[in-house]
Amino acid sequence: MSAAGVVVVDKLGFKSSSSSSSSSSSSSSKKDKKQMTEPELQQLRLKINSRERKRMHDLNIAMDGLREVMPYAHGPSVRKLSKIATLLLARNYILMLTNSLEEMKRLVSEIYGGFPSGSGFVNIPFNDNDASPLCLSFLSVHLYCVSLMSE
Repeated sequence: MSAAGVVVVDKLGFKSSSSSSSSSSSSSSKKDKKQMTEPELQQLRLKINSRERKRMHDLNIAMDGLREVMPYAHGPSVRKLSKIATLLLARNYILMLTNSLEEMKRLVSEIYGGFPSGSGFVNIPFNDNDASPLCLSFLSVHLYCVSLMSE
């Protein structure tokens, strides 16, 4: 086979020029490279491109799923959040919910006694009359957090 029809390709599929006058010492220093013909190289690039398209498709599906659950206005007149904006909003929303939950745990512990505020356990009454204000309080804090996130 002639040297003009052969290209040297590294493991990632990047080609470099190859000459027929390369010494045996330089070829032995490039043990991780393989000689490929142009059609083989094109097939390799097609496979690599296909994997990258699938990866990006999967990433976009995951980002759309995250956008669906975020407290942000949805609709045809609202511009879709960018990937970085979606991730930042999700991070801030998670931090805000975490802080709200910790505050609620602290308040419930103060009101009903029981476990210390950092334990992660709270005593929630099972009496409907006592639980209703508590549930409304949790709901109002959540709605307040959502309204702050959508500003």
